[in-house]
Amino acid sequence: MKNITICVLDKTHTLANELGKKGTQTDLLMTHKKIEDVWYTFIDPIQYPEKIKGVYKALNISNIILINIDEIDKHLGELILAAHSSNKKGILFSNIFSKEDIQSFIEKTNLKNWELVNEIDISKIENLVKELTQEEKNAKQETEISIDQAFPVKGIGAVILGNVLNGEIKVHDTIKLFPSNTIAEVRSIQVHDTDVKQAETGDRVGLALKNVDVEKIKGDELIILKDNNGWELKKDKIEIKFNQDLIKTEIPQVIYLSYLLCEINAKVEKTENNILTIYSEKPFIYKKGVKGFIYQLDKTPRFIGTFEF
Repeated sequence: MKNITICVLDKTHTLANELGKKGTQTDLLMTHKKIEDVWYTFIDPIQYPEKIKGVYKALNISNIILINIDEIDKHLGELILAAHSSNKKGILFSNIFSKEDIQSFIEKTNLKNWELVNEIDISKIENLVKELTQEEKNAKQETEISIDQAFPVKGIGAVILGNVLNGEIKVHDTIKLFPSNTIAEVRSIQVHDTDVKQAETGDRVGLALKNVDVEKIKGDELIILKDNNGWELKKDKIEIKFNQDLIKTEIPQVIYLSYLLCEINAKVEKTENNILTIYSEKPFIYKKGVKGFIYQLDKTPRFIGTFEF
């Protein structure tokens, strides 16, 4: 794996800038650092704790989690719940607290096995990545790229920024933007400001596209290479599986679903066993088997649980 993406959950919003060079910034700040032949991308949901959705977006597209513990409070509890429910590996960082200080918060979570360090050692992140199974690293998957920015560049045309979630993409590939069903050709590819012929899973990419009206590209678009890779556009009710592990929060009438870089504002019409029947007034993309987070805005904790389409 030549590209490692780390979700940095840090209420002080200092670690990501210390660990890498600043790149793009929306509701997610991305910084980058290259060590030997490996690029590290650190993603910081900079609007947290005021806004929670960036936390889930960062978790959705990351390989590893890094949590900075500067205070033991409700926000730490909220981040622990989210990190535990992601089922991803990670590292705890603190210059203030020891593992014993936070043991009661993490003893029933996956984080109980995480190491707590007082300085960031990139080699520890490398070791976590090595623990990813060979099956995960070598799995051949259909190409899917999430888009978070699109803009025109004079003399080039439409440029999009995004993350290669699965598969690979090459110069001159014919691609499809879903759900708009726009067909385009890849004019050029950049990874970390360097022109390349192809990009792979984990890469943060800039794609120059032919035959695209940039004004029509939305933030919840996906790039795929053929057919729809199982993705559909839903306009009415749908049933989803949901899970509540550590806490049993009452399901409110209005919930938010976060998956990839997408978000759905939905009404809950029915709750039965571990199945939610939801309805969204706006069309949304979905794919059977895709997982994500369920949260609310008006109560604490904002985290409710996880779901699967």
